Amino acid sequence: MAVEADFLRRYDQAQIAAGRGGGDSALRHLTSWKGFVEACAEGYDDVISEYFEDLSVRDAIECGLAEASLRELAGYEEYSRAVQAVDARFREIATVPIPLAHPEKFSWWHHVVPRAGGEEFAADLKRHFGVTIGIVGSG
Repeated sequence: MAVEADFLRRYDQAQIAAGRGGGDSALRHLTSWKGFVEACAEGYDDVISEYFEDLSVRDAIECGLAEASLRELAGYEEYSRAVQAVDARFREIATVPIPLAHPEKFSWWHHVVPRAGGEEFAADLKRHFGVTIGIVGSG
């Protein structure tokens, strides 16, 4: 995907303005989001705190997509479509809802988890949210 330099620069500025730091480009965020979603497709195999940390890349992407000044730039629509494609894949994989104390404070991707994961992730979900997911092999 070719994204204009101006879009990338302004995306980075939006991240800095939101207090997210800088240096991680829109393309790096998209690559990270894709990698995370594929890890979920295989069965997320880490602890719950890392899962929510991994979701922060999607929060960063949303910060950029929500920035009104980016919407007019060349590359915005292409980037947005690429994110939507990964989001659609995540929606297919993460189908188990989790109860959140204040769901209105979180975007949709925080409301669900993959239907399968490693033993520790599954145990964390059961302990913290009372939900059960399938367990993938550990070897």
